[in-house]
Amino acid sequence: MDLSVVIVTWNTRELVEQCVESLLSELDTAKARFGVAAEVIVVDNGSIDGTAALLAQRFPAVTLIRLDENRGFAAGNNVGIQGSTGDYVVLLNNDTFVTRGWVADLIRHFRESSEVPIVLFTYLNPVYTYGFEAFHLDAAEAGADGVLLLDLPPDEVSLNEELQELDSLKHIRLIAPTTPADRIPKLAGSSE
Repeated sequence: MDLSVVIVTWNTRELVEQCVESLLSELDTAKARFGVAAEVIVVDNGSIDGTAALLAQRFPAVTLIRLDENRGFAAGNNVGIQGSTGDYVVLLNNDTFVTRGWVADLIRHFRESSEVPIVLFTYLNPVYTYGFEAFHLDAAEAGADGVLLLDLPPDEVSLNEELQELDSLKHIRLIAPTTPADRIPKLAGSSE
């Protein structure tokens, strides 16, 4: 399997239907033209709007993983990745409409490039449990280029930054639409 596409959804029946429809059409073209073998995995985070039933009925070729509850976007992606078999995994938002040539261009780029950065994203608690130093050393040894700790407040990054500097890992910060305006300069100042 060349490519696994993981889509996480929660009560977005119409959006994910359009996303999967556009994706399957493009995957069929990529298979016919370039021999790209791909799988689509949709992780339903306990939707109550009929999303899972629609996907099962309309798209039998899609692997549907039904979760009993909404575990969140990151956990849903992790479940999908664990169930994937592709050489490459693409995490695709459920409101995405893929365009013509997208899959072929993506596969071509990954096959031609050995310098694609690898960013690990996780939450603080698993890193704390694993151990900050062990996590950073193992991440650097595995070839990661950066770390994104999604729930690490900007005023508590000192230990994480020190360890990343030792291992030459980049510290990546997120700014979301809901980020308070007074926090944005702190986040921008602590990013590379």
